[in-house]
Amino acid sequence: VTAKYQTDLWTLKLTVPYLVVGGSSNVVPSTGGEEHQTAATITTRSGLGDVILGASRNVYYDGSNGFMVNLGGKMKVATASSSNNLGTGKNDYSLQVDLYKLVGDATVFGTVGYKVYGQPATYTLYNSTFGSLGVSYKFNQETSRGIIFNASSRTTVGGSNHEEVLLFSDHWIDKDRKTEFYLQKGLTNSVPDYGIGIATSYYY
Repeated sequence: VTAKYQTDLWTLKLTVPYLVVGGSSNVVPSTGGEEHQTAATITTRSGLGDVILGASRNVYYDGSNGFMVNLGGKMKVATASSSNNLGTGKNDYSLQVDLYKLVGDATVFGTVGYKVYGQPATYTLYNSTFGSLGVSYKFNQETSRGIIFNASSRTTVGGSNHEEVLLFSDHWIDKDRKTEFYLQKGLTNSVPDYGIGIATSYYY
């Protein structure tokens, strides 16, 4: 569930996820690493994920060439169960710069940022740099589709860099409701092999 409040300059966002995770029991979602103190078995776990608080502000906009820069930050609140390895049990913090460039009906966008991890008691997480590059094309007033490449540096001793590709589609049902659908393909061992997601947003 996501709630968002937006003005001309500011965007505030709250995300409350519910997780269903299948695979090795000692892999913690979003870290790309393992909790090595626990013997691994293949399991399916589910429950409340970590709540994400986010804020961003537009710091530059040039309407003549369609270029925009936002500066933002996020806080991951440790609400997911660490005993079930749905989360680390620690808060994380990140800062990022987002850039957008309009090219006709397409938008090219990218992100560069840095994330500071809270340290669990039984294993070590490295702070990481992250970035993304993508393009979205507006087919009509209701529908946009695009692709995003996400990457970040490794967060654990035995882990690898995180790399994935997302295909997404956004469709406005009417002026108040939007559906979002995505397919994900992991490119390294620190990212799930495949993912799928769908969300419906209501604006008022």
